[in-house]
Amino acid sequence: MSYSLNFLEHNQLKQSYQEQLLKAGIDATHAWRAAQNLSHEELKLISNISPQWADIFYQIEREILAIETVISDNLKLERRKLWIEINTTIPQCTYYFGPFDTLEEAAECQNGYIEDLIEEGASGINVNIKKCQPQTLTVEVF
Repeated sequence: MSYSLNFLEHNQLKQSYQEQLLKAGIDATHAWRAAQNLSHEELKLISNISPQWADIFYQIEREILAIETVISDNLKLERRKLWIEINTTIPQCTYYFGPFDTLEEAAECQNGYIEDLIEEGASGINVNIKKCQPQTLTVEVF
């Protein structure tokens, strides 16, 4: 009798733990494996720690995700430095020069790049200084 109650209690604890993991956002396979790998004593200890542990875990996970998002957004902004974008009609190309930390630094350098392009026979030159992260430094338009 004691064995069957222990077995029943153990299965209920495993199921409860698995449900709490699912509620906390853990995928079903990982939740099932985690519940299967814990002993009866471990499951009882977990159930006694706090009935709301999954809610607390979920709140902490959401706060961590929010912090990671802010950090990621800041890093993306940091990576978007100033670049000089020069479009030419002959040849039909877009050139990117940079990156630059300040608008003044980019403005000081743009004339040198324009002169180089003119010496190479480029015409129809249009210049923009903007924040971006070009994937390619020279883009030919066909």
